[in-house]
Amino acid sequence: MKTKIFLKFVIIGLFTLLSVNSNAQSTYSMKNIKLTTIVFSYTDYFEFSEYMDFYDYIFNPTGIIYYNDSNSTDIWQICIPNKGEWDESLGLPYIYPATDSKVLMTDSVYSYPPNNHSSFEVHMQKPEWAIINNCPWRNMRIYFTYKCETDTLKDGLFIEISFDGGNTFVNLLDSIEVYSANNGPNNISFDFSNVTYVQDTILGFSGHSIDNSSYNLTAFDYYLDWDNPHELDVEYAIIKFHFLSDDVDFQKKGILIDHISASVTYNNVIGIESTKGSIKKGVFPNPINEMSKLFFDNNGSCSVKLTLFNNTGNVIYTEITNDSFFEIGKISLQKGLYIYQLTDEKKIKNTGKLIKY
Repeated sequence: MKTKIFLKFVIIGLFTLLSVNSNAQSTYSMKNIKLTTIVFSYTDYFEFSEYMDFYDYIFNPTGIIYYNDSNSTDIWQICIPNKGEWDESLGLPYIYPATDSKVLMTDSVYSYPPNNHSSFEVHMQKPEWAIINNCPWRNMRIYFTYKCETDTLKDGLFIEISFDGGNTFVNLLDSIEVYSANNGPNNISFDFSNVTYVQDTILGFSGHSIDNSSYNLTAFDYYLDWDNPHELDVEYAIIKFHFLSDDVDFQKKGILIDHISASVTYNNVIGIESTKGSIKKGVFPNPINEMSKLFFDNNGSCSVKLTLFNNTGNVIYTEITNDSFFEIGKISLQKGLYIYQLTDEKKIKNTGKLIKY
């Protein structure tokens, strides 16, 4: 019998940390000292949930996680796993004492059925106090751990996100779509692997996950950043998890998820300090002109590759440097929106968007 969700909010209260961001690039530059404040944060271990809010304000009292209750074939469950090596020991790291180690998965015992489409959503709504005080939706982090065992490399998990309260959705793993979304971010960074295609065309996770993290679970860590003036446009984000299977049934386990976490923070300027040799990361100015540069960390003078994509995802320009910037303004570009990607020998360093008027 399918388990229903009853959320318990644990009010943690005020949580802040001090961070310093530079404000300009020059020999002697000024930098803002900013207080990074959690607007709200939600974590679900499926044994219990935690809610953190600056003003102890509980938003959306009907809950944060939603299932597609109108779909009688939805197989997502909160349960104690009992599928061979997928057992309750998978939840042990997060609960003490570990007497009832629940996770979120596609059925607790049986293999997933063919021709299935199941979904659940995580709703993140800006609290009323943050709207009244014009607190920007500056940074958002999405984190979870998972295991995947599906057949034919066609069945699997894919994730959509909406920044306009559910009016439109885009694939979270498709940077072009995310940047082009209504109220979309200016910068994205992430740490995950094993991306493939579900149903041949949808970016997602399929086949066997690689057990490259603690407790045999693979981590998914995703950061989004907004700049002025778009940081005030977002008030309600929805993260939608889909499981999709075709008509082939090889009796596979499906998808297991644990420790979902989503948080939103904003920066509040509390002072200005003069500093020497400060370098700001990103494209400045943006929208770009002939003086624009793309700055990034490259302390080891590594070989860094710049790849530019147009708004249809086609590569239009590449360049390699051992310096810590690219002279974006000297590249011949037509008017429009572009996505840049920086990669070194190991992995993608950063992605972002730039505009040419």
